[in-house]
Amino acid sequence: MIYLFSLFAIIFPFMPITTNVIAPDNTEVIFKDKHSITKQELAAIMLVDTSNISDKSLEDFNLTMDLFDFTRINIAYFLGQAGHESGGLKHAVEVHNGSRYEWRRDLGNIHRGDGVLYAGGGYLQLTGRANYTNFYKYLKSKGIDDPKILSHGKHHVATHYPWTSGAWWWFANDMISYCEKRPTVQQVSAKVNGKYWPNGLRDRQLYSQRAFNVLNLPYPG
Repeated sequence: MIYLFSLFAIIFPFMPITTNVIAPDNTEVIFKDKHSITKQELAAIMLVDTSNISDKSLEDFNLTMDLFDFTRINIAYFLGQAGHESGGLKHAVEVHNGSRYEWRRDLGNIHRGDGVLYAGGGYLQLTGRANYTNFYKYLKSKGIDDPKILSHGKHHVATHYPWTSGAWWWFANDMISYCEKRPTVQQVSAKVNGKYWPNGLRDRQLYSQRAFNVLNLPYPG
């Protein structure tokens, strides 16, 4: 995840702002800034033990949220979707091999093998040659030229950009401003999944409800 730290440093230096808060387990935690969440909060949302979340992964998440200027509302919506897509952070690479995406021109898959190479990568499951290409171009515009995003696809993205890839998609598709309007989780899920009645809607709603509850925000329905 060294790439994200470099990217963050290029765009703006990290300036910690400390705030005392009480985590769900009633322990006092120091927030680095207004965008951060704690390991206890993330674990509670994903229904995993805190030992399953590394310090490096948490730092990567919080830097990513700060980088794209996610508010707490957006963090809640985002984690609700990422929780479903990754099976509670168990899968940074899509479980299906991606063959079902072959020749999906709506995803930019115009060459044989694109479906498998550019299947879901990262916790939000970035999918398709078009998204991978645009993600690569975005990082390159910020001074990070990493052609392995295109040559190695999903496995490289899952290893080096598990949070950044999804947050970039959220940012690039105007989800940040959209979520500030407090849409329903079904509406957000439809945009992420590309279907009016998205796959796994109930699961997305359950992850989202936990995210809003843990972050002490009203659930939008």
